[in-house]
Amino acid sequence: MVVYSNTVLFDFPNLPREHAYYSPVVKGMPGRLKLKFDGRIITEFAALKKQYALKLSDQSEKIKAKSVPYSNQKNLKFEKFVNVLFDNNKLTAAVVYYATKKDRTSSITNK
Repeated sequence: MVVYSNTVLFDFPNLPREHAYYSPVVKGMPGRLKLKFDGRIITEFAALKKQYALKLSDQSEKIKAKSVPYSNQKNLKFEKFVNVLFDNNKLTAAVVYYATKKDRTSSITNK
């Protein structure tokens, strides 16, 4: 197997100690390939511009959305990404920013 013969190229400290590939030797060393999901397999993937959603083998989801405030990211689900991609649905959210100008604070809402 390719992984087993090249274990120095991988960083596997997130695996359980009983796993055949577990090795704390190269933990955190730059240039190593890392496991991001603790051995869970990515089963589905949907990507939009600067955003992506993953569905993992344990039915959990991982959402990354660049330039989207965290308060709006909490409402994002994998199904919403799929609907935007395949059903031509639009996904919009109101974002409230606070700005200070000449010692006056005001809120600005963008859609």
